[in-house]
Formats: sequence, structure tokens, C-alpha cells
Amino acid sequence: MKKKIIFIQHWSSLGGSGISLYYTWESLLKYYDITVYIPEKPYDLYRYLRIKGLTPKTYNFVCGQIPYYSGGSSIFKIGFWYLLIKCIFQINYWRKIILIENPDIIMVNSKVLCWMICLFKNRKSVCFVRETIKGNPKNLINCFMKFFLEKFSVVSFLSNFDLFQTNLKNPLTVVSPDILNINEYLDSLGKYKACRLLKVDSSTFNLAFVGGIDKLKGVDIIVKAMCYLKNQNVRLIIAGNDISLHNSPRKWINKNSRFSMNIKKYLKNNGLDPYISFVGLQKDISIVYSASDVLIFPMKEPHQARPAFEIGVQKKTVIITNFNNIAEFIQHNKNGLVFESNNPKDLAEKILELKENESLRSELGKTNFQFTMSYHTPEFSINKLISILDKI
Repeated sequence: MKKKIIFIQHWSSLGGSGISLYYTWESLLKYYDITVYIPEKPYDLYRYLRIKGLTPKTYNFVCGQIPYYSGGSSIFKIGFWYLLIKCIFQINYWRKIILIENPDIIMVNSKVLCWMICLFKNRKSVCFVRETIKGNPKNLINCFMKFFLEKFSVVSFLSNFDLFQTNLKNPLTVVSPDILNINEYLDSLGKYKACRLLKVDSSTFNLAFVGGIDKLKGVDIIVKAMCYLKNQNVRLIIAGNDISLHNSPRKWINKNSRFSMNIKKYLKNNGLDPYISFVGLQKDISIVYSASDVLIFPMKEPHQARPAFEIGVQKKTVIITNFNNIAEFIQHNKNGLVFESNNPKDLAEKILELKENESLRSELGKTNFQFTMSYHTPEFSINKLISILDKI
């Protein structure tokens, strides 16, 4: 009889954590009876999981969390304390869920849910740390979160860098990198057909940016870099959410919406509109990769870079910000190029280097494929996790 797992997800936009939730759930289903809880809204992740043949259970509130990680909230912002205080009022709800489900193992899909360990008495527990530490690992908030992490049965990290930074003593630990299904990212169309579907030019050197209008992921950096590339036959394809398009009466006071509208204004003022295509949210992101020659990931703070190995399936390479947390998976001049943080000019120079050196671009792409196959297949990553789960 399969052991029962409850898997709790804190956010339901279709981003890296949600996609990682799907692949982990799908891979573990062979071995465990799994019930997944996700927020009801937004509906993106629920719809995605249903299309994949999985049915999560939903809860209709914003999940309490400690949103402190690289790229996350600041303790000086109201939003941080809003999410933290919510934890207190959700204790009874989750206790009831645990009592009803009566699982053998409880998993939380983010370090921000580490506070929930207080509810898991006498239960085996797993925390997936999908975030890099913010600031000094020994500051008060990080020590507070480490206190909770020490109480889990197992803590899973995406990289050795994150494992060593956190430096846990009590739980079993494992490095289990993000995984993917190779077949979902293959280039089944070719550049010409993919560009026709997206209504972009196939004769230009195309850059993929799949972070939407997101400040953390550095859309402003790549947009500024395009100012140096106007006469170089280079085009940028931006896939993902654009909050300024949402028909919300509050969008003028929403900081993300203001950022988005400022980006659009910058494009217009600098004559960049002809060089950039917004293709929106994509059900099949492989089409964007097929239409592109190189992926750009100009994150402004250390962040997980799932698209870097997704495009590796197509034997294509990435230009990414030079942060230590990605050094295990993206090595300069081996399977990608790195550029100086917040430096659009340096990014533009790296883009031209790959545009003008097809041999280098091809070699980096082939090695990126090898890295993807080595680190990000279920056979490599999930088997390590299952081995640890067997021990508990």
C-alpha cells in the first residue's frame, strides 16, 4: 500500500514553483498516494494541472508565509508583515486538513512555508527550498527560518550552493535540482514555423526572454541592452505576463503595473517598439524557444533560472547574470555566457558575441543540452529524492 503525502503549494500563478510542483507530483505519483493543496486564485496553476490530468484541492485564501528570500519582500514593506501575520490565522485550518487527510508525509513546496512545521507534530515532513538566501545567512530573519527548517525530517535544495549557505545540522538533506519532461521542450517546429505562429520575424537573430514584465527577472536590463542593438538585426521576444494589460481599476497604484507601463513608455521614447515583440503567456513555451536563437536571463538578484535548462533541450544556450547561485549549472564559455549584473552594455556585447560567432553558439548549446540531461531529468533528480524519502 502506497504511503500518503500531502503537498502544500503557497502560490498559484504559473511560474517556476508551480511548474516544479507539477513535475515533482507527476514523478512521485508512481510511488506515493499524493494530495496537493493550492490556492484557488489566480486560476493559472489549477488550469495547468488539470490540463496535465492532475486534480489538486484548493483553498480560498492567500497562504500565510515568510516571504524572505533573494528577490522576495523586504521586512520594511507592509506586504511582508501582511503575509507573516496571516500564518497565525491559518493554523486551525491546516490542523483540520492534516487531521482529515491523515498523511504519512507532509511536503511544503517552498522555504516560505517553513513555519508550518509547527503544525506537523509526529509527522514526517519535507521542505523544498526553491529559493536562494537573501542577504547575510546569519541575519535575524534567516536564523528564524533556519530554526524552522532544522525541525523538518528532510530538506531538499536545488543546488549545493543553497545547501551550503543554509548549513543545516538536524534534518536529512538532499540536492535535487529542478526537473523537466524532455518531450515537452523539444523543437518540433523549427525556427521558421515557430516564428510564423508567434508572428515574429524568422530572418533576424532572435532573443527569448520568458519572464514577462518582471523587474526581478530583469526585463528593464534587456530592454536597455536593445538600445545598443538597433542596427544589428536583433529582435527580442518577450513571453509571459504583462500586468499593465489587466483591466483593473487599481492598476495605476500597483507598483508592478506602474513598472510595466514605465517599460512601455521607455520603448516608445527610445524607438524600440519595432525591435521587440510581446507574445504574452504561452501554453507551450517550447514554441518561443524554437523561434529564438538564444535565451536571455538578466535577473537582478540571485534567482532560480529554470528557462536556462529548458532551452538546453533544444541545444541552445543562455546569457545570464553572473551570480554565484547559478554557477553549478551555467558555466561561462562552457554552456552559456555570464554578464555583469545590471549592466545592459555588457549584456549587449555578449549578445553580439554569440550572434557573430555561430561556432561558439553551437558549442555552448550542445554543452547546455548535456548539462540539462545530466542534472535535470527525473532519473537523476527525483531518484535522489526518493532515496531520501525511503529513509524516513
